[in-house]
Amino acid sequence: MPPEMEDMADAAGAAAYEAYNVALDSGMEPSAAASVAIEAASKIMTEMGAPTEMVALMSKAAQVGFDQALSQGVSPEEAFTCAGESIDQAMEEPLPNPDEYK
Repeated sequence: MPPEMEDMADAAGAAAYEAYNVALDSGMEPSAAASVAIEAASKIMTEMGAPTEMVALMSKAAQVGFDQALSQGVSPEEAFTCAGESIDQAMEEPLPNPDEYK
């Protein structure tokens, strides 16, 4: 991963982690808290110049990974980790070429 991508991943991860914990501490359900966290990370990534296709792919992967893990009975903390792992898996695949859909 290029250094600028690592910086973006670190910043997005930190924003997501903080938003997730604040949401949980306020009494929000875990899946909704994950959604808030994903939105916070998406905002950071967009501000740092990430392509919208990449942000959308990562956001979807994170929410699906989180919800699947939670439905399998893991703790909300473990589900948060699983969301990150889902992002890593999604990013191993090439991004779709938006020109193909014109």
